[in-house]
Amino acid sequence: MELETRDHYLKSLREVEGCLYDFSYDEKELQGLIQDIDKQELLVPVIGNFSVGKSSLINEFLGENSLRVGITPETSIATELHYSSVDRVEAYAEEEIFKDINVNEEEELKNNKYIKMYLNNKRIKDIEPLVIVDMPGFNSSVDLHNDAILNYIEKGSYFIVLISSDEGTISRNLLLELENIKRLRCDFSIVLSKTNLKSEEDIKLIKQNLEDEIEYLGYDKGIIGVGRGGKEVFEEILKSINPEDIFRKKFKDRIVLFLMTTCDLLDMQIKCIQQTRETNEREIVKLREEVENIQEEEERVILELKGSVDKEVNDVLAEIENSIYSNIDSIIKDRSGIEIESIIKNILIKKGVEYNEKINFKFREEFNGSNRTRYSKSSKEQINKYMDLFITFLSTFENVSKVQKIIKLVKLYKKSIVSYFYDIVDKKNTNKNIKNEIINNLIPQINNLMKSRLKEYFEESIDKIVEERAIIYKDKVNEKISLIENIISNSNEVNINKEIEKYDLLKNNIEIILNKI
Repeated sequence: MELETRDHYLKSLREVEGCLYDFSYDEKELQGLIQDIDKQELLVPVIGNFSVGKSSLINEFLGENSLRVGITPETSIATELHYSSVDRVEAYAEEEIFKDINVNEEEELKNNKYIKMYLNNKRIKDIEPLVIVDMPGFNSSVDLHNDAILNYIEKGSYFIVLISSDEGTISRNLLLELENIKRLRCDFSIVLSKTNLKSEEDIKLIKQNLEDEIEYLGYDKGIIGVGRGGKEVFEEILKSINPEDIFRKKFKDRIVLFLMTTCDLLDMQIKCIQQTRETNEREIVKLREEVENIQEEEERVILELKGSVDKEVNDVLAEIENSIYSNIDSIIKDRSGIEIESIIKNILIKKGVEYNEKINFKFREEFNGSNRTRYSKSSKEQINKYMDLFITFLSTFENVSKVQKIIKLVKLYKKSIVSYFYDIVDKKNTNKNIKNEIINNLIPQINNLMKSRLKEYFEESIDKIVEERAIIYKDKVNEKISLIENIISNSNEVNINKEIEKYDLLKNNIEIILNKI
């Protein structure tokens, strides 16, 4: 299926590339944009607990039994469905390294992160650029599969959530994952499967219960029931997904930011051509002072933020402790350690996103509004025109990238925490004893394990985010210095009127493209 938004963006950016062939601009960003847009896939993971009917529903949609059903949690693996005129399967143990495999060989499947199944199936071709992903169950105890789930929560564009009527409720770990999906600004539809196994009255009650459970997430699409003949339901959900809107959300801000930045550089070029050599030299001195001021401001903001890290860490640990205590009965009932892992992961993602926003707010306040910022009015106005847009754009990517960092953090703690939990369950016969052990021993152990690493994590986030924001300011100022120096060196050869006319025309062309994005 053609994607008009992708084609429009690529055409626009290639027009810009043609206009800028002899002008100094951020070529790396432009080429990165073109490549990312060209390669972007819109993944639609189908998620839910083990054995809720995900593979069966997808097989019914495909009209063929391409996905295995009734397999064990240990052998289930994330499977992307792509169109090809030749059927084949690629297995990925690493992100970019694959090998062709026999999908029926369980031993070959076990150690891979995910597989891409290419099928000569018209229904897969018809929904392009959407790519269905059959996911392992959220209640799997296999580390590799839980990593795959987190990976697709990071990469997914839209999620189809299956809940079995046998369950009748949303498991806590699945509910926590829905919270994570919402935090990463993705949307989802909820499907109640196996409705043919219950009475109409029971299904009505289950749907109402599910809607009550997720009301706080702002979900308003209703619960879609499916029993036998789920192909039509699945098709309707896929048709309701708007790939054009998803694509715009992914790339529009980034393209606008690039074009606005480029127009600002052209404005600077025109201004400097009109000024005398002496004026331009004085401007360079001021701009170099600004770079030094930015560095001082950056160091001060980092120091101030790091002064509150201990409090941030204690707040995270306190929330983990309270959540474990509040859900202690379900943790004991679960007895696998998955509940504790889900609680820790969910709180880390939530707190990570909140802390990103806190750093961004502090950065805006100090660099844009503080009386201590000493940048010239003209430079500040030019930079601030697109700075908020940049922060919004970059924050989204940082929130998404935190998922992979959370995987690493949870892995560091999981083995010790879960193995200790197993010991508690094995050694203590009564739930009361297990509860006391969790409160008196396991929670303090979690605090001890996580405290120092969390402090490092927050401090690294401060360094990275503030430095990246400050680099944008510095880069813009340094770009101006380079432009002025170039103008000074070529001032004797330049026909001022012709140069201004050239850059005015170039800026006008880019603004026309910008207004059409």
